[in-house]
Amino acid sequence: MVPQDHLLRQIDAAIDFNKVYEFVEDLCCKDNGRPSIDPVVLFKIVLIQHIYGIRSLHRTLEEIGMNMAHRWFIGYPLNEQVPHFSTVSYNFKHRFNTASVECIFRWVLKAAADEGYLDREAHGKKPFDENNNGNDSGSGDNSGESEMVEKTVSTTDPECGVFGRTQESLCL
Repeated sequence: MVPQDHLLRQIDAAIDFNKVYEFVEDLCCKDNGRPSIDPVVLFKIVLIQHIYGIRSLHRTLEEIGMNMAHRWFIGYPLNEQVPHFSTVSYNFKHRFNTASVECIFRWVLKAAADEGYLDREAHGKKPFDENNNGNDSGSGDNSGESEMVEKTVSTTDPECGVFGRTQESLCL
């Protein structure tokens, strides 16, 4: 039901997501408490959010629940309920640290680039630096100046985080 040339099929064929387990093995406990959501599923959910420019995790899970290609990509059949957005959010806030998340997403981008799925030059970006596993600001600007980033802090819940990207920042 998902076309062979669909973007998510191409990504799935190009990237061995089982490597995610290596990145998070020290963050997961196999014999304590109830079983958690598969870390690969969690990262694929957030990948879908960023690929399709969906602004919220709540909306992302709604879309995954209705979209056959998204369900196929995360491995959830039609008769199985997708994870609740708060469960996914909780895992990224409390289970995975910033370093592991950044490392995994750099690895995903590098693997996609190695397979020829990213054309950074077409978007005015410089290629990934082979020496630092894709750790590249991608600004296309070689001035070395750091960019000021405005931080949003909630007045009702200062510990919450913004989990989304603008359409402009999706260009790789």
